[in-house]
Amino acid sequence: MADDRTYPKTANSLLEHTRRQREEVAALLELWTDIFPDNFAPPNKGQFRTWLDLYDFAIVVKGLTTAANRFGRRAVEAQEDDDTEPMTKAEVIKYASGVMKITKMRSAE
Repeated sequence: MADDRTYPKTANSLLEHTRRQREEVAALLELWTDIFPDNFAPPNKGQFRTWLDLYDFAIVVKGLTTAANRFGRRAVEAQEDDDTEPMTKAEVIKYASGVMKITKMRSAE
């Protein structure tokens, strides 16, 4: 797979990219705390940076909100069915990543 990311070409553009990414990570962390239960800790900042390296900010937001909706539905199912377990953080990350990948592919069509 070809690397289609654009890397900063100057020190100033690198600093701007880093500042913008810090702000986006902070916003995504705040979103996480708003859409998941208090006892469901967010992934580390590196995971958010990886998503932002691969996907536009809006796609990451869509992936997280879609995963949060699935998380909520599965939590209800787990309460109603002894064979169903709530989603783990790893499952949420994988689900969100899948949503992001599909969204990016569809937007490229």
